[in-house]
Amino acid sequence: MNRATLWFTAPRAVAVREEPLAEPGPGTVRVDVRASAISPGTEMLVYRGEFPAELALDATLAALAGGFRYPVRYGYASVGRVAALGAEVDAAWLGRRVFAFQPHASAYVAPTAELLPIPDDVDDEDALFLANMETAVNFLLDGAPLIGERVAVFGQGVVGLLTLALLARLPLTALVALDRWPARRARALTLGATEALDPIAAETPARLRALCGAEGGEDPAGFDLIFELSGAPAALDAAITAAAFDGRIVVGSWYGAKPVTLDLGRRFHRGRARLISSQVSTLTPALAGRWSKTRRLDVAWRQIAALRPAQLITQRLPLQQAAAAYHLIDSDPDTCLQVILTYGGGPLMYTVAVKRDFVAQHYLIGGDWGAENTLHSHHYVLEVQLEGDRLDRHGYLVDIVEIEQALDALVAAHRDHVLNDLPEFVGLNPSIEHFCRIAAEQLAARISAGTLTALVVKIWENEIAWAAYRLPLRKPA
Repeated sequence: MNRATLWFTAPRAVAVREEPLAEPGPGTVRVDVRASAISPGTEMLVYRGEFPAELALDATLAALAGGFRYPVRYGYASVGRVAALGAEVDAAWLGRRVFAFQPHASAYVAPTAELLPIPDDVDDEDALFLANMETAVNFLLDGAPLIGERVAVFGQGVVGLLTLALLARLPLTALVALDRWPARRARALTLGATEALDPIAAETPARLRALCGAEGGEDPAGFDLIFELSGAPAALDAAITAAAFDGRIVVGSWYGAKPVTLDLGRRFHRGRARLISSQVSTLTPALAGRWSKTRRLDVAWRQIAALRPAQLITQRLPLQQAAAAYHLIDSDPDTCLQVILTYGGGPLMYTVAVKRDFVAQHYLIGGDWGAENTLHSHHYVLEVQLEGDRLDRHGYLVDIVEIEQALDALVAAHRDHVLNDLPEFVGLNPSIEHFCRIAAEQLAARISAGTLTALVVKIWENEIAWAAYRLPLRKPA
């Protein structure tokens, strides 16, 4: 059989090629891929030609063992289903959903030892985040956050947001997110950040000092623990400046071939800050006697089931549009967070959507949002998308009248109301992200078709700003 594969052919150039795929041999299986996730960190270094030429793509992964030289294949987050077995493979593997650290391709052949079965309580799209969640877990193992500490996370890309979401489950005194892009800072707040700041804003240094209990001066208390996950070399210098005496700075960014210039003659010289190199290929030696990669992966799967990271997906594009996908990531980091590539033949087959508009009021809480902190109106547009893998006996995914009735009831309950006053928003900042999740949960309770696998709510608060929430309903058949 033939398969489609993605190749990086030159800096900022990719191509999709068709090539033959051998049948699985002894001990191996063929996996038909449903989706793969583009890494906006390491993978974009490959895309931009910033990957160090002398290094292997990944010495710990068989599928990425070669060096960096165009044309090259890359990618390490693939989800699919076992479609064919080689000799000496247990029949139980057939049809199993699996994750693999494989480059982007519509199918591949691999030994079963390189496949990670997806737990039953994890959706396919959530499973795409395994590599990034394992990385986030590794950061916490290296940083070892303590109760009551002040923690800052530089960089709110996918790994930064997952790291922040894990930290938010701990009893910290402060958890501050820093990122240049407003949409990413907004997501950080929904995931548990106590504050989200623009690292290059003029007022940010003073605000950081205030958050650390300092009234001013040249030597504020600083943060006990900092994670530098932005991929921007200048952020490491900012992290050193923000660290407390004997503070820990976990450097999870990989800068590739980009040079890093640090000022080590001021706070660093007397501050005893510790720079901790963290990379998911290994475990910190301090834990090697009790932890293994298998244990770390188990923790990552459990955190995926709890946090449902598919909510971070901002674009889904077919493999044939890969060039557009990489250009989007490269050119629009504010609105483009996580792009996934999709492949034909997956179990998700049908989508039905209905849209309504209405006016409601709210005021934002939990931060200094200027005019947004006062009561104001939005002309919301709400779209519900219903996804499923089969039709009912009438040839419908779901009766459109049922969707309209459920959506009209939801809109009636919110139209011309102050969102802050409604029971479902008590204690919450009434962001459109929270509104999407609340709407999805309420609509799922009203629509009961057994054909559905997922429900997606997308809400616009103006012509250019929107958010979405995807709620899995059942596993595809």
